[in-house]
Amino acid sequence: MDHLPEPAVELWHKVVPLGLIFFAASFNLTILQSLKDSIVVVASGAETLPFLMSLCVLPASLAFFVAYGNMVSRLPERSVFYAAVAPLLAFYALFAAVIYPAAPALHFDAAALLGAVPSGLHGLVKVVSNWTYSLFFCFAELWGSVVISVLFWWVEL
Repeated sequence: MDHLPEPAVELWHKVVPLGLIFFAASFNLTILQSLKDSIVVVASGAETLPFLMSLCVLPASLAFFVAYGNMVSRLPERSVFYAAVAPLLAFYALFAAVIYPAAPALHFDAAALLGAVPSGLHGLVKVVSNWTYSLFFCFAELWGSVVISVLFWWVEL
């Protein structure tokens, strides 16, 4: 790189790390998309997906972007991406180390409740009874909408 002009070297030093961050974020997105679907569908069934998307993911996305708006106005520009990604990474670490191994003890048996509600609401009951997997599904969906879009705007800085 000794033969390159100084602006090209500076650009190279910015492009390579950003490319690695994009790769890591996209790789994580692919893994999370596969994991969330397989965990939730196996544990709760496909009938939970509409309830998860409408009652968990949509409000969580709206709340996160309201919080993101507050972060943008209060934090330095370079810190916003890290502040947005840190809670997601902390949850994934907590899920892998504590929540997932203890999931059978944390979930409750909803058999009695399933008999008391209409069959159209069985998916909602399963969302609540398998709440740890539902929470993972919600955070995995947030990764796609939050990290990729926030990373795009962060690169523009």
